[in-house]
Amino acid sequence: MSRRRGMVYLLHFERRYHHAGHYLGYTEPGNLVDRLQQHARGTGSRLCRAVAGAGIAWQLAGVWKGTRTDERRMKRNGAVGRFCSLCREKPRPAKLRRLVVAL
Repeated sequence: MSRRRGMVYLLHFERRYHHAGHYLGYTEPGNLVDRLQQHARGTGSRLCRAVAGAGIAWQLAGVWKGTRTDERRMKRNGAVGRFCSLCREKPRPAKLRRLVVAL
């Protein structure tokens, strides 16, 4: 696994796609915006392609400095929703900002 520090990020899906309500990913330093644009276009990860194809919107719910190993550790621990700032908000605010990515 890579020990290069980049960004670990969490996407919160507006509604669940089968079992998934979130996507946790890693990107190299300085590549976060490009990676989010790929997900928005439906050309990112397999899960995000399926979510885009189902017409499900998503929001950026967390970003941390970390390595691919950190990403794997967070996934292995399960319950990725614990890290989601949107899921932890009770009650959820009426106005949620959506990530707007200029394509």
